[in-house]
Amino acid sequence: HGVRMRRVNGAVRLPLSAEDATFMRALREQFAEHIQALNEAADGRLQLHVTATATYTAGENDHVIVVKPTGAMAVTLPAVSKMVGKIVTVKRGNSTTHTVTINTSAGNIDGAASTSLTSAYQSRRFFSDGSDYWLI
Repeated sequence: HGVRMRRVNGAVRLPLSAEDATFMRALREQFAEHIQALNEAADGRLQLHVTATATYTAGENDHVIVVKPTGAMAVTLPAVSKMVGKIVTVKRGNSTTHTVTINTSAGNIDGAASTSLTSAYQSRRFFSDGSDYWLI
């Protein structure tokens, strides 16, 4: 797996007073996490790829999945509800024509349970609206 962007905690406790040291420490830590996450995004680390040669279950931070099948294989995308607004690309990284079936752990892809890659170097891009994946 490539480098993954860390998820940041969005919960912020409001101060009881301006001198609330616990709040100020938590706020500094929160800002540090957001700064690191933004820098990772700016550096393009969100687009690092994962390579799979056999059946693969994608994680929520897998944005580009390069498959190099040596036989028929499947890629399972995360539940659409966990991928709202995200785009995932599945790309064949070799010249074989073994079928790569792409399905989801919950939700459909353009109204179907799955889609396939059957040609050398073929790719598919998926967008989740929270209810379904859509090929784009």
